[in-house]
Amino acid sequence: VNRLDDDTIVYYIRAALKIRFILLIDLYQEINVDKLNSNYQLLIVQLLSSLVSIK
Repeated sequence: VNRLDDDTIVYYIRAALKIRFILLIDLYQEINVDKLNSNYQLLIVQLLSSLVSIK
């Protein structure tokens, strides 16, 4: 069984997220960010900013 390397996994995740970008934005807008702890806020911000940089 061949294990996918990290780069390949990241590639597929980013591709899937790019497809779901609009839904993710909708979800983000619905989240009450104040109720999330700072780690989750940071994670979401990093995720959204990484989507913006997808070529």
